[in-house]
Amino acid sequence: MEYHYTKDIMHVKEFLGHREIDNTMLYIQLDRSLFKNLPDDSFIIRAAQTKEEAVKLGEVGFEPFVVMEGVQLFRKRK
Repeated sequence: MEYHYTKDIMHVKEFLGHREIDNTMLYIQLDRSLFKNLPDDSFIIRAAQTKEEAVKLGEVGFEPFVVMEGVQLFRKRK
């Protein structure tokens, strides 16, 4: 399930504590089999550069999901 939400294989590898990526790939294949007939998850994405912006996004239902180049990205399902 973690891969379904993050789509980040390295995160899942670390989350599961795997040493080899091949072990993680089994979970990725299972995820793809389980969710192949479902529509893609659609999100609205916003970026926050400051704490104030992050608070405002959180107040309207956005959740943080990744930091890229020092910018926190938030998402909310459509």
